[in-house]
Amino acid sequence: IQKGMNQVAEYDKNERLAYLRAITINNLVAAISDVFLLNKISIQEGRHDDRLINGVIPEAKNVLNKIDVLSADKIYSHPSSIEVEIAGHKVIHGLLSEFVPAVIDPRDNYDRKLVKLIPLQYQYTGDNPYRKIQVATDFITGMTDNFAIELYRKLMGVG
Repeated sequence: IQKGMNQVAEYDKNERLAYLRAITINNLVAAISDVFLLNKISIQEGRHDDRLINGVIPEAKNVLNKIDVLSADKIYSHPSSIEVEIAGHKVIHGLLSEFVPAVIDPRDNYDRKLVKLIPLQYQYTGDNPYRKIQVATDFITGMTDNFAIELYRKLMGVG
C-alpha cells in the first residue's frame, strides 16, 4: 500500500511540475511573441540586430536566466548529456572524415561509392573545392540524428 501511495505522490508531483513547465513556456512564448510583433518591420527589413530575448520584460528575462543556469548545472553537465554530446561529435567527425575527402578528390572505388550515397540534390560536378566541401557538409547536416548514427555505423562496420 505504501508503495502505491508513493507512486501516486510522485505522479502528482510530476503532474504539477509538467503543469508549471507548460505555464512557464506559454508565458515565455507570449513574451517573445510580443517583442517580435513590436519589432516585426525592422526584423523583416533586416535592421534588427538584437536578440528578441533582450526585449522581454525583466521578470521574463529573470526566469530565462534562472532556466539557463539550472539547465547548465542539471542538464547539460549531466553524464548522460555529456555522453550523447561526445557520441554526436564522433558521428559527425566520422562522417565528415569519410565524405569530405571523397567529394574533394575521389581517388578510388570506395570514394566514388561514398559520393554515390549523396543524394542528387547535393551533387556538384564543378571544380571549386569549397563547393565540394559544402556538398558533404550540407548532406551531413541535413541528416536526422538517427540516420546519421545508422550511416556512421554502417560505414564503420559497427552493427
